Amino acid sequence: MPDGGHDVCGNCFHFQCDEPFDRQNPEAWRCSLRGVSIDADPYWTTCDNCAEETSEPSGPMRAVVGGMGKKGVPTYRRLPYLNGRRPEIVGSGGGNEVIRVETGEGTAKDFGSVDEYLGFQEEHEQQWASS
Repeated sequence: MPDGGHDVCGNCFHFQCDEPFDRQNPEAWRCSLRGVSIDADPYWTTCDNCAEETSEPSGPMRAVVGGMGKKGVPTYRRLPYLNGRRPEIVGSGGGNEVIRVETGEGTAKDFGSVDEYLGFQEEHEQQWASS
């Protein structure tokens, strides 16, 4: 998968940035639909509204994150943000991924599986439209 796929923020008409696009200037990346900054590479970030003509966001923003699966095969996951915070895979090997997300002021929480993170995210997500 080159970058995060075709349905990513960098290819969406809701994506705004200074011209020309500068990968070194993430402060200039914004989603006009959600009214938020894109805090990570827009080619590795997505949402349900990618390239959709709508004025109402649905679902959370998602991080396209990669890890190493069984036998060293790369795997990609689309993990929902947690209250505006991007999850990352910080360790993987043999299909065991460690997902980390900031949960508050400088604190982070690690999860031993995608299912564990998704369960926590579902319980603790406060507002999809602004995430």
